[in-house]
Amino acid sequence: MDADFEIIEHTAEIGIAARGGALEEAFANAARGMFSLMIALGQIRSGMVLCGG
Repeated sequence: MDADFEIIEHTAEIGIAARGGALEEAFANAARGMFSLMIALGQIRSGMVLCGG
């Protein structure tokens, strides 16, 4: 579990509980949580292109 967000069970199949010192930080951490469901965050390196264009 990451300190900024947590993946939780929910009746809609999955949920994310995000935390932050300010509302903006909580939203950013929620986005990180959502993205972590799609890709392994630990495998992303600076400069990587995640989708073709």
